[in-house]
Amino acid sequence: MVAVDFLARDSTWQGMTTRPGRIRWLAVMAGFFVDILLSEIIRGIGSQFDAAVLEGATFRSGTTSIVAVLLVLSTGIGGWVAGRMARHEHVLHGVLVGGVGIFLILLAGLGDAPEPFTNVVLQCFAVLAGGLGGFLSRWIPAPQEQ
Repeated sequence: MVAVDFLARDSTWQGMTTRPGRIRWLAVMAGFFVDILLSEIIRGIGSQFDAAVLEGATFRSGTTSIVAVLLVLSTGIGGWVAGRMARHEHVLHGVLVGGVGIFLILLAGLGDAPEPFTNVVLQCFAVLAGGLGGFLSRWIPAPQEQ
């Protein structure tokens, strides 16, 4: 009964009422922006150690492997941001952060050179990381007494 009551409630955010089941695209885009920002920072730092980082995930060196894992984790952080901003359907909003990345990879594949297969597989793992980030965004820390 508690779950049904939770699903029946409307959530209010900044004076706007939204029902569960609605996608807040602003939250998804904000999470995706955080993902892209962190990804570029990670790529920039990683390219200082190994120039192969900019060519895509090859897993030929330890640096590219670490950068690939950090890029997946950055999507998880973006999913967490999207879930926190949405305030409902946390996992869905987190997954959509990674889904936007897959959509952009598909659009990039329509151009001259398609994305390497490893990048597509990593983006699929990033979708799962985004969903996990959205799931973790459900818990709000308890206020501390002073």
